[in-house]
Amino acid sequence: MVRSPVFTKPWGRNRVWTRGKIVAEACADGALDGAALRRVVAVLRDFGGKANEERWPVIEAWLNGGPETRIATFDRYFRAFITDKGTPNTRILVKKVVEASPDSAQAVTAEQERLLAVDARISAPGHGPGQRGAVAAGRGGPARL
Repeated sequence: MVRSPVFTKPWGRNRVWTRGKIVAEACADGALDGAALRRVVAVLRDFGGKANEERWPVIEAWLNGGPETRIATFDRYFRAFITDKGTPNTRILVKKVVEASPDSAQAVTAEQERLLAVDARISAPGHGPGQRGAVAAGRGGPARL
């Protein structure tokens, strides 16, 4: 698992991380490669087919949203990349998408790894329900893609 630079801050004994703080940090512009993900959205829109016709608008809206919008819609964005079982959604990278933009696979994989790291932090003891996969398990929103 690749560790995102946004999560390299020292924890410290007295530092309390709530789900809200972790999600807010994960939604910051510096926490992700927005330019690469915007290129992925364009490729998904043009070549993603039925598998991605509902997915790319969710990703695009999240990327274009302000901090409050990103925080409010984080669970839906998360589900665009991660399955209910907490694994990377392989349906994003259909053959036509990869052929049209080989860099898309790297950008999607990096974002999936980042989101799984966020989920693990949320699920860590003392930072949520204490069970791995809190976002992936659906605690946080009914949105499913």
